[in-house]
Amino acid sequence: MHSVGEIKDLIKESVRKRLMPSEQSEFNQQIVREHEIGFEAVLTGRSNEKILLPEDGNVVYLYRGQNEEYIPCFPSLYRVTPREMTPAEIFAWRMRLVVFEEMLNSHPLVSKFFMRHNFKLDYEGLAQHYGLSTSVLDLTSNLDIALFFAMCWYDRDHDCYRPFDDGKVHEGILYIFCPMRANEPSPSRIAEYMKTNITPIGLQPFLRPAKQKGYALHIEKGRSTKSWAYHFKFTNDDSLAIYNQFNEGRDLWVEDILAVKTKVVKGMTDFSFGLFDKTYERFRPKGYSKTKLKRELASLGFTLSKTMNQPIFSEDECSDFIQKWNNGDGEKFCDLIGRRAWFETADAPLEDDGTHKVNIIASHDYRNLKMIAETELLRFLSHPDGPEGAEWINYMNTPNETHRPFTKEEQQWTKIPAHMENLFSKRYLTRDDYWIN
Repeated sequence: MHSVGEIKDLIKESVRKRLMPSEQSEFNQQIVREHEIGFEAVLTGRSNEKILLPEDGNVVYLYRGQNEEYIPCFPSLYRVTPREMTPAEIFAWRMRLVVFEEMLNSHPLVSKFFMRHNFKLDYEGLAQHYGLSTSVLDLTSNLDIALFFAMCWYDRDHDCYRPFDDGKVHEGILYIFCPMRANEPSPSRIAEYMKTNITPIGLQPFLRPAKQKGYALHIEKGRSTKSWAYHFKFTNDDSLAIYNQFNEGRDLWVEDILAVKTKVVKGMTDFSFGLFDKTYERFRPKGYSKTKLKRELASLGFTLSKTMNQPIFSEDECSDFIQKWNNGDGEKFCDLIGRRAWFETADAPLEDDGTHKVNIIASHDYRNLKMIAETELLRFLSHPDGPEGAEWINYMNTPNETHRPFTKEEQQWTKIPAHMENLFSKRYLTRDDYWIN
């Protein structure tokens, strides 16, 4: 079984093999890290929607750390320990998710900034990070963050993480995912990159996912993770070191007003008929009529009525937020957001002196996921194997479940148009962009 230091070295070497020749230099990697702002606004391909993608060097792998292995590895909504939840219990969590979404939409940062700039809101990803049971698993692009969650334990009574201090050697597990594989054994299509099973959460209106460099792995009921994994040993000293590296966990487990309000949502048992109908329309359990579902919810202690005590952000809370946002918090938030311009080019003949000029025929303010996917596919082809010594785990031995066979047309070569792009992202949001009236 590996030590913490050994798996870090093995992953570092595997990442190096995936990178382009110019990226493999430690000096060049350091230059990129020094110029990172925090998050890059990237077009998803859905109209003008943009995700705020974590800038974390070259994201070859995504990670998930646990200090206990669960076989199979399910999202919290579908776990079988201590027992599997019934469809009615799952539906109750879905109602809480809808309440959570409506609560978020009452916050001015959502309606007056994120929606205004077409920044993608990941409601379920946020809900997962703030403690609701959902159908997603948290992933991160930062190895040390994953190791923190593998080497520190969650204190449910105090809602915080703590280091192990029992004098024993412990075992952890580190799952390693390739975004291009999208939780499958074969690579996904370029057009599906970061849009299917694995999606970025990134920078959201509240900061817990951002601090954790968050991504989400979406898993349907009855399915599990497929990834490489290392089982490793760590000591109390290892646990304490990474606990202190992240400021006793406070740098990752952010305590804010959303954490407080989500605890209220988490404990809700009283809902309105309107909320029930809205949830039923989106998350209808197979084989359940409204009558049957209401009957089972009632047997579990849930009540439905014409009205409900809807958690929202109050006028005073919103007013207080806007005042702080306009007086400095908004500027700090926008300083975390950049974009990378790129330019379409056309070939030009060689000059008499042997130089080659590039003709720029169009410029674009934002990169898009398709461009990033093209680069990631080239990296994947250069080194498709996983980290040395890692085990490929498919807990349920299921075949490729999401990728249809390639058509004859799709099996042909695809020409990627030549382009140039800025190496570093640049801040672009001004006071007018973030100011809330």
